[in-house]
This record gives sequence, C-alpha cells and structure tokens, in this order.
Amino acid sequence: MKLNTLLFLSTFGCSGGITGGSNKDIIGDTPDTLEDGADEEPSDEETPDEETPGEETPDEETPDEETPDEETPDEETPDEETPDEETPDEETPDEETPDEETPDEETPDEETPDEEIPPPDLTLAGPSAVYATSGSLLVSDGCNLQYERYTPYEPTTAGEVFFLHGFMRSKDEFTGIAEHLSSWGITATSVTMCHSSFIDVQPEQNAIDMVELADSLGAEEVVWVGHSNGGISALIAGNIAPDITSAVLGLDPVESTAGGGDAWASTLTAPVASLFGESDSCNDDNSGLPIYEMTTAVDLLRVTEADHCSFEAPTGWLCTLTCGRAKSIFSESYIASTITELTTAWAKLYLEPSFDATPWWSETGSVRQELEDVGAISSL
Repeated sequence: MKLNTLLFLSTFGCSGGITGGSNKDIIGDTPDTLEDGADEEPSDEETPDEETPGEETPDEETPDEETPDEETPDEETPDEETPDEETPDEETPDEETPDEETPDEETPDEETPDEEIPPPDLTLAGPSAVYATSGSLLVSDGCNLQYERYTPYEPTTAGEVFFLHGFMRSKDEFTGIAEHLSSWGITATSVTMCHSSFIDVQPEQNAIDMVELADSLGAEEVVWVGHSNGGISALIAGNIAPDITSAVLGLDPVESTAGGGDAWASTLTAPVASLFGESDSCNDDNSGLPIYEMTTAVDLLRVTEADHCSFEAPTGWLCTLTCGRAKSIFSESYIASTITELTTAWAKLYLEPSFDATPWWSETGSVRQELEDVGAISSL
C-alpha cells in the first residue's frame, strides 16, 4: 500500500503532464539542482558577504585615507620647503650683497666729491677775523717808515706779505687787499716808503728799508708784492734778503726812469710771477715786462682791460683821474676780484705748504682755465 502510494505520488506529484522519463530526469536532477541552487543561493547571499569585504575594502582603503595622512608629510614637505622659502631669506643677504656692494659703488661717489670739491672762493673774505695795528720804524737811512699791519686771529702760516706801493702812492692804496689776505690767515703789512716822490725815486733804497722793517717785525718767511715801481723794489728785496724771501709778485710793475732793475732780476732765485694791465702811458707801456722776463721760474699774466689803478685796493681819485680806462667787457669790480684772488692764491702757495694753488697758478688749473675761457686773463 505504501508502495502504491509512493508510485502514485511519484507519478502525479509534479504538474504539467510530464512523462515519466521526463519526470525521472527532473526528479533525478532535482537534488543536484537543489544542491547547485543551494550552493548558488548561499553564493548570492555570500556575495554581499563578499561585498562586505568589498565594503571593508574602504576599511582596507582606510590606509588609503591614511595615505593622505602619509601625504601629510607631503603637506609637511612644504613645511620642509619652508626652509626653501627661507632660502630666499637666505638669499636676502645675496640681495643685500648688492647693498654691501653699494658702498663699493658709492666709493667712486665718495672719491668724486673729493675730486669735485671746488676750490675756495678767494674773491671773498676768508674765515678769520682780523685786527689792525699802526706803527712806524726809523730805518738806518733816517727815514721814518709808516705802516699798517693786519694780523689774523686764526693764522694759517707764520709767513707774511709786505706790500710795496708805486710812484707817488702810499700804504693807504693797499690796506684793502692786505686786510683781505689776513682774513685768509696771512699777516700782511702795507708800508709808505720814503723814496717814491717827484724829488726822490730810489727803488733800491726802498728795498733796503723794507727788508729792515721785515727784520724788525720778526718776519722769517716773506712774499714781496710790489705795484708799479714798487714791483722793481720787490725784485731787489728778494735779492738782498734771499734767506727770508719765499716768492715775489709784481702788480703791473714799471721800471723807473733811473733803471737798474735788470741788474737784480737776473740773479733772483725765488719764484716770481707778475700780473700786467693793458699797455699804456701809466705803466710806461709795460716797461716792467722785460725786467720780469729776465727772472727765473716766472709766470706772467695779463689781466684784460685792467688799468694801472686796477691793482690798487683801494685806489684813489688821483689815479682814476690820470690812469683810469673805460671798460667794455668786464666791470671794474670783476677785474679787481680777479687780481685779488690770484694775489691771495700766490701768497698762500708759498707760505702755506698744505694749500693747493693749482686751480689758479697751474696752466691747467680750473680757475685759471675759466678765467682764460672768458678772456679775463691771458699768458704773456
């Protein structure tokens, strides 16, 4: 009975009118299929499980997320590069190196001011205050010399300048330039000589008297500056007192009618220079020029449009009346300033070893070149 029931169930247990062979095949395969399905269904269920590891893969990728953490050192690498950014800071000294080189570049600029420092303006009064004293000296020939002495409060040299005036003139015509020299640190003395009148013209005796005065005042270094016939007496003084003579400067010198200057000029060993005015009757057509040309180490210059009175400072109405000339190019004050600065530079050149007179008394000097370029002076 049970066997029949099983056969019945096996025959009609599946729907669809399937033949026994077919059913047998299906029945026989069903366990395999179920087993396969069982295997597959767990596979489908395990697939999420497998995907779960896939979900865990991000967990495994968490190291990948940590990789940015590992990249954090990469982010820190810029921090390590910060020294690289500081390297420019280290390069800043390199940028400062030009700043350090800037002094090197400025060194020429520092030297340039030294080279470009203009010479002092000797046409103006110097920095020293001046005090004046008057005096007289009875010299050995019986003459009583009257003089004005200008002494700087701040002397720049122990040397002195003595001014020797011309025919019929006096100490008063050189007090202005004597005071000017003193303001530049040099003691200067203007003297009224005894033998320069209509009835008494003795250039040699005047020179002897001047040397005696210089000795009495204790002068050890002297620049003799002589105007007109006093220019000849200055040459003679330099000859008879070579031990105290530093230099001689003539201001439009004039040889006297008595002559005699040439005998002294050729033997003078001190440095000599002279400034000449335009040739006319008042300077006897530059009669002192050939005398000065006989001296050694001479520098002779003509001052354009200067008349015989231009070399006095101050001059007087008598000279202006008899010897004054009209000026068409340069003013009288400009001419006077030119004479003043050349005279001052000459005195300082030979009394102050530290003074640079190159701008005035060198042929290539800056001041001299300027004066020559405008036609204010010319070489003779």
